[in-house]
Amino acid sequence: IVFESYGCQACHARSDSDKDGEKLPGPWRSRERDIAPTLANMGGKTTADWIAYWVEDPARYWHGTKMPNLRLSREEAASVGKYVATGSCTSSRFSS
Repeated sequence: IVFESYGCQACHARSDSDKDGEKLPGPWRSRERDIAPTLANMGGKTTADWIAYWVEDPARYWHGTKMPNLRLSREEAASVGKYVATGSCTSSRFSS
């Protein structure tokens, strides 16, 4: 599963700084954005299970969220949760 296929990078930065030729947009650099959190170090803040629960249906957890329901299966959500929680966000592929 390719990270970009979900469009996550439209709102989320994968790191706190430029890496691997990926330039961060200005708002990510200044940390003044209110769109979505940077995905770097999410594993230090929460668990893969919680991330999977969140991405499977964000409005189930927070009704006012701006994050769209990506219509992920439970397995896809688990893959995203593992990918984000393990810090694999510097890679361009999910760990399945």
